[in-house]
Amino acid sequence: NSLSVARAGLETARGLSKKGEWDAARKAVVDAYLLGLEPIEPMLRARDPQLVERLEQGFTQTRLAAQNHEGFEPEVSKLLALLADTNASTRGDFWSVFLAALFILLREGFEATIVVGALLAVMKKMGAHAQVRIVHAGWISALVFGVVAFVFGRSLLAGANREWLETIVALFAVGLLLYAALWLNARANVSAMMGDLRAKMKDALGSGSALGLFTISFTSVGRETVETALFLQGLAADSRDGVVWGSLAGFVALL
Repeated sequence: NSLSVARAGLETARGLSKKGEWDAARKAVVDAYLLGLEPIEPMLRARDPQLVERLEQGFTQTRLAAQNHEGFEPEVSKLLALLADTNASTRGDFWSVFLAALFILLREGFEATIVVGALLAVMKKMGAHAQVRIVHAGWISALVFGVVAFVFGRSLLAGANREWLETIVALFAVGLLLYAALWLNARANVSAMMGDLRAKMKDALGSGSALGLFTISFTSVGRETVETALFLQGLAADSRDGVVWGSLAGFVALL
């Protein structure tokens, strides 16, 4: 789908150039790169770095041709031919995507299951049976949030939005890694971690805060669901059917 967007953008640029609208044609070439190639560039680079270099050079030459008003048509034709070859040679098959989606669901799902199991175990040990439904509401809401993240992931990871998102996520990741390092340093073993988790639950129960319990459950599972959504959105560029069936298989295995 991304490569189709790139080709359509180049055809638009070709039509604009024939009308003499060179500035609009140059912008159309840039949009074709940002919306069509860049979202799947990491995947293509992992498979064939030389191909990605040729594509980037092709987009650069085409943009410069539009900017200089000369040699545009040959550059567009060469780039379209290269994109056609890319579509034929780099698309993953159904089973490779199916297995990747299956293992992603299992890995992230097991992490989320362990966290939810720990929360429920703490609730049971504290005799807070009435509040168990709040914990369930939290992790179920996190699953729904993950589905929403998958649905809107493509628009968030496209074009200029992707540049902003990468910047924000990079800054957030730095802070998160620093926090994680300090957190792990303070919790050298599992019993200490469970003690901290139990203390948080006691605080939430002691204050009678249903929102506190919900937040703990939601955030504990929400990270896994967002990770899963982003991974699956990337795989969907190869085979959406493989992602759907692999996810279903992983979900059944988790159940």
